[in-house]
Amino acid sequence: MAAWIADLTNSRLREIWNGASDFFADSAKRYMAQRMEEERAKAVETSILSRVTEMAQKVERATAFRSRWPSDLLIAVAASFVFAVIVLLGAAIYRDDLSIFALVKEWAAPPAPVQPHLGPPAPGTTQR
Repeated sequence: MAAWIADLTNSRLREIWNGASDFFADSAKRYMAQRMEEERAKAVETSILSRVTEMAQKVERATAFRSRWPSDLLIAVAASFVFAVIVLLGAAIYRDDLSIFALVKEWAAPPAPVQPHLGPPAPGTTQR
């Protein structure tokens, strides 16, 4: 047997070696194909599931009432002050009046005009 191997050329020996290597690689792939597919599917599922879980946690943290209420309250208070300033500035520009009560001056009832009575008293009334 050693003589047979010794008589082989290097190119023929390389050809036999590559053929055997390919044969064993193909056999191993066929033997492990189902398990490799299962593991690949499991890895993809785990990867997708972990990403979805991670994103869900980020969304939960970002939108949770406990973490958002201080900033939301600050924004609401600031927005109300800004709105009040805009209304007062609008009133000042429209009425040419810089007082805080420029908008409500028209709501107050004007005092009744007092006119002096110059003629004789009306019949049935007494003069004081």
